[in-house]
Amino acid sequence: MKPEYGCDLQSMVFAQLDSHTEQEIISMITDAILMFEPRITLEEVEVDSSDMLDGKLFIKIDYTIRKINIRTNIVFPFYLTEGTNVTDM
Repeated sequence: MKPEYGCDLQSMVFAQLDSHTEQEIISMITDAILMFEPRITLEEVEVDSSDMLDGKLFIKIDYTIRKINIRTNIVFPFYLTEGTNVTDM
């Protein structure tokens, strides 16, 4: 429901893979995570092009989940009955 969510990695499918392209991919992913995912702290984004001749590009994202519950969380629990007050019927 959010068309602007994420990053446009599709535009990189047929790009020539060199160090500039790898840095652009890292930048796109980093920007998208920082903009759209407030629940984590981004540690590092790595691009591994060692299987480039097989048409594979591996992207590794290291992150830490923040231990705070903030208003911008996408998931919100809805309970019909409170979990602590549930009794067997």
